[in-house]
Amino acid sequence: MRHPPNPTRVRLRTPRVLTVALLLSTVPSQLSHPAAAAQSACYADWSEAGPVARNEGLLPVSDVLRQVADHTEGKVVSIKLCRRDNRYAYEVTIAAPDGRVSRVRVDADNGGVTPLAR
Repeated sequence: MRHPPNPTRVRLRTPRVLTVALLLSTVPSQLSHPAAAAQSACYADWSEAGPVARNEGLLPVSDVLRQVADHTEGKVVSIKLCRRDNRYAYEVTIAAPDGRVSRVRVDADNGGVTPLAR
C-alpha cells in the first residue's frame, strides 16, 4: 500500500525550487546591466564605454592614443575599456609595420603603458 506524500517534505522542496528559480532569473539581468558588467568586463562598444569613461573621469581615448603612439610603433587595430579589481584600463591592440600584432594596457587614471603577454 502506498502512503501519501509527506507534507513536510513538499514544503521544504518548494522553497528550494523557488530560491533556485529566483537566483537563475536574476543572472541575465545582471549580465546585461552595464554596472554589473563593469565589475569584471570589457567594453568594446564605445556607445557604452564612452559614457563610463566620462562618468568615471578616466583619460579620454585621444590621450590614450597619444600614449600608445609615444610607446609603440604601428597602427591601433582595436581599443576597449576594461575594469578589473576596481580599476579601469584601456586594452589596445596594435599592428606593427612588420606585421606583428601586440597588445598594451594603458591605465585609465594615470596613462601608464604596460605591454601585455601574447
